Amino acid sequence: ELFSNFTTGMERAAVLGKVRKGEIPTEEWASDITWAALARSMVDQNPEKRPTAREILQQLVQKGLLADPDSSLLLKMIKRLQNNVDRLELMVMEKDEKMKRMRQLLDANGIDNPC
Repeated sequence: ELFSNFTTGMERAAVLGKVRKGEIPTEEWASDITWAALARSMVDQNPEKRPTAREILQQLVQKGLLADPDSSLLLKMIKRLQNNVDRLELMVMEKDEKMKRMRQLLDANGIDNPC
């Protein structure tokens, strides 16, 4: 959705449907290879190959795609979102650690894990 100005919900659904199938709508981005390459990397089937929000931001800034006068506001929003993502990732890691300790306690006490 970063790369297109949809005029209708149907247009949005059609384009995003193509993108989910790995088809980048080149007619919309044919004039700018940068957009197409970034879009392709963002929808890679392998999540490990997709860029992080921080990497996307870096690419946009490096390629001058955030030269808009309102880019400072966008940068603040993205930074805030990245901070939220970082915080949530930390919470998930802490929960995973707690679950691991609980499984160890269950095992140590001979209690079958119902999961």
